[in-house]
Amino acid sequence: MWMYLAVPVLIMCTAVTVQESNGSSQLKLESSPGVIHPIFTKKFHLHCSVQNKNWRAKVKETTVKEVESTSDQPLWNDVDLKSPQEAKITMSQEKADFSQLLSLVVTKLDPDTDTNVTIASVTGCDDPVIEKAFLDLVEVEGSSEGSPRDGEQGYLTLTWDRPVGGDAGSFTCEAYALNKEKHPVSLYASVDVETVETTIPDLVEYVLLTDKYIFDLKSKIADFSEKMKSVTLENKQISDKMKILKKGSVQTGTVACGTDKVTFSPAFNSTPTVFTSLNTFSATLYSHNSYSMSMSMSMSVISVTKSNFVTSCSSNYNSAIFSWIAFDV
Repeated sequence: MWMYLAVPVLIMCTAVTVQESNGSSQLKLESSPGVIHPIFTKKFHLHCSVQNKNWRAKVKETTVKEVESTSDQPLWNDVDLKSPQEAKITMSQEKADFSQLLSLVVTKLDPDTDTNVTIASVTGCDDPVIEKAFLDLVEVEGSSEGSPRDGEQGYLTLTWDRPVGGDAGSFTCEAYALNKEKHPVSLYASVDVETVETTIPDLVEYVLLTDKYIFDLKSKIADFSEKMKSVTLENKQISDKMKILKKGSVQTGTVACGTDKVTFSPAFNSTPTVFTSLNTFSATLYSHNSYSMSMSMSMSVISVTKSNFVTSCSSNYNSAIFSWIAFDV
């Protein structure tokens, strides 16, 4: 009879505590911008953070991305079309001992039911969670174990892309923690974000500004196209040079004096240049007081084609071998 033993699996999340934090934590909620201009406002951010000057936790290293523009100057309206609105910042009225931060929750007041609806939250070492009703509206990042910013024990940032009037409202951030006695404590902060209705003159201004944006963008595209033509031409020139270098080849060998023709294998694409030099020779000499012997040899290339070259060789040695090299460019 077989027996199976069920072993429970315990998943642990490292708790991060702050030393000497009595009464040192305060909640901060920042809205940027503080007023939403539909159509004109490109991004709307809510940043909730636990401020603690004694926070000394290590944070993950972040990678800085370098953005390369196609020109030295950015587009004239790479920022919001309207003048940037000042951010709204509120702080919790009280401070608390946050020895261990547990979670951060951002909610929005529903005027129809007069209740706060949760938008997003972050708890423990888990990733931030967006509620289903806001999944297609908001992007979120955050942590209850630290922040890339100095002095932040934890944070939760919400971002709306191209916000509309309905994205404005009354927002609240709540922070839950344990103090050094392991008792639960909490802080909250709220901010009201207004919206400005778009008027006909605003729309006319937007169209005019957009036209200029398109004109500037076309200018940048034209400048980029010219640079691409120049790069393409340079690449073609390099490619042509590479083809010439690849086309060239070198062949070598030896030829005995008396051989009339040497055949290339394979034939060259163009008529090559041929050079010859003496390699080895042998001769039998006789020593006699009344005997003398003159030594002579000559090798010349008579003709060269793509497939062969013809030589003329004369020598009074018993034998002579010449080396040859042929190459085209």
